[in-house]
Amino acid sequence: MHSVPGVSTSVLKKGLQAAKWSYLGVAVRIVTQLAAQIALARMLGPESFGLFALAAVIVGIGNLLADMGFGAALTQKEHLTHEDIRLAFTWQVIVGLIVTGILIGTADLTGRLLGDDRVIDVVRAMSFLCLLQAISSVSHGLLKRELDFKTIQIAQIVSYIVGFLLVGVLL
Repeated sequence: MHSVPGVSTSVLKKGLQAAKWSYLGVAVRIVTQLAAQIALARMLGPESFGLFALAAVIVGIGNLLADMGFGAALTQKEHLTHEDIRLAFTWQVIVGLIVTGILIGTADLTGRLLGDDRVIDVVRAMSFLCLLQAISSVSHGLLKRELDFKTIQIAQIVSYIVGFLLVGVLL
C-alpha cells in the first residue's frame, strides 16, 4: 500500500475498508430492492404499485426534509461531547416528528393534488418512516465518524432484506 503524505497508514486502511464495505452494501441493497420491487409490482399490479410509488416519492421528500444534517454535523465536528450527541438526537427526533405530522396532516391535500384519494392512507402509513429515519440519523453519523462502514452496511442490508423482502412482499 502506498503512503499518502499527511495521512496515517491506519486511516488510509480504514478509509479503503470503508469504501469496500460501502460499495458492497450499495450493490446488495440495489439487488435486494430490485427483487422486492419486481415482486411487489407483479403481486400488486400496476395500479396499486403506482400508489405505493407515489407515496414512496412523497415520503422520500419528507425524509430529505427530516434529515436536518445533525448526523453529518456530528461526523464533521472536531471535538465531540455527549451533550452534542444528545442535542443532535433530540433535535433530529423533534424534526422527524414534525415532518411525520406534516405528512399525515397534509395527506388529504396530497391526495387531491395527485388526483387520487387512495394515496392518502398509503402516505399516512408510510409517513412514520420519516421518524424512524430521523431516529437512526445520529447513530449513522457516529458510525460514519468512526469509518465503521461495515456496521452501517450490514445494518442497512439486513433492514432492506427484512423491510423490503420479508415485510413488504409478505404484507
